[in-house]
Amino acid sequence: MAKPASPVSILLIEGRRQTGATVAPALEKKGFRVLRVTSYKDALGRAKSQRPVAVVFDSSSWRGDCSRLCASLRDVDLPVLVLVAERGMSQVKWPEGVITLARPFTPRKFFNCVARLLPEQDGDVLRLSDLRFNVQHRRVRKGTADYRLTPMQARLLEVFMRHPGETLSRHYLIKQVWKWNTEDLNDTRTLDVHVRWLRQIIEDDPNAPVRLTTVRGVGYRLGFPEKPGGIAK
Repeated sequence: MAKPASPVSILLIEGRRQTGATVAPALEKKGFRVLRVTSYKDALGRAKSQRPVAVVFDSSSWRGDCSRLCASLRDVDLPVLVLVAERGMSQVKWPEGVITLARPFTPRKFFNCVARLLPEQDGDVLRLSDLRFNVQHRRVRKGTADYRLTPMQARLLEVFMRHPGETLSRHYLIKQVWKWNTEDLNDTRTLDVHVRWLRQIIEDDPNAPVRLTTVRGVGYRLGFPEKPGGIAK
């Protein structure tokens, strides 16, 4: 993981009595400004007043309600990485969007998790609801989950995200993504397979899609209700 281009803040929440090595020096060595707190009140206060880019929460040294604290942090729209004891916290119901990492872990694994929390640093980033797609790096995030797409998957998702709410015909999509100028409906099988792959990434239930939907007899639509006259042919 490369150092951030300019110092950014990470909120580090720890208990007053450490049960494991603190990760603060490692974060600082990577160039982050670490805001260390040891109480629920201070955690929320710093989260709201200083707006860190992410939160690292060492629950293994925490004596309060871990799930409640995470829910409060998610309410102020901060991504959260929770460090958990190797055999503990398995029964905790973490709020949606929280990443967990069990101790012990390697530095590489820790920073890979931290990287998933950070905003995109470069490239053309398209956003739609909780989807963030970095066109240059072919990476898409859904909430805190991160995926790398194949070149064809990336081209297809880019077309959809640049036309939110529009119904795009199969022929239009094939021409834009594969550069085929065809009227043969049999050639749309490749498109349908790629749509199915995208649904496995961006849908909560790929078998009952609500984001990337089929418009029978025409094509597909991503995201929002169809705009009047929004059929690209």
